Amino acid sequence: MAEAPAAAPLVRATPNSLREVVASRELANLTGPIGSGKSRLAAGLGPVSLLDLDRPGALERLSTALAEYTPAPLVVDSADDDRALAALEPLRLRPPGSGRPVLVISRRSLLARPGWADTGVAVVETVPWPDARIGRLATEARVTDARCRELIVRLAAGNPLIADAACRAFHAGAP
Repeated sequence: MAEAPAAAPLVRATPNSLREVVASRELANLTGPIGSGKSRLAAGLGPVSLLDLDRPGALERLSTALAEYTPAPLVVDSADDDRALAALEPLRLRPPGSGRPVLVISRRSLLARPGWADTGVAVVETVPWPDARIGRLATEARVTDARCRELIVRLAAGNPLIADAACRAFHAGAP
């Protein structure tokens, strides 16, 4: 029986670091809080198969997607609840070298879950966006008032989902 590869050190998520990890590891886990840009980062990987476990029927399609013989990575998004983790059990148990590359997107690291420590999973973690990047997001969303942009930056605390919601609220007339 092949031995699981050693766990890779924690990697900070950037488009390049995510591409490198997915290209070099059989199993990767992109983690971060809700709205931190995980799905956006994964969308930049290029040609992949995407399975969002929040969509109807996705859990039932997971075993077939894992068994497909293809070098194209499988991106499994929304792997956060007990049902999703139970559906990932075949992935956790598969021998090294026996399947396609998989990127699991979740809020918590798979390594924080029982039984995943010896899988060789490489964890890539999103980090809060810098204030300047949140400010650019507000500018691109056509928030022209400098004080409003500054407020959006403070409210977002580095989270692009919160920044986007604040920009929409501004355009909807929020005081």
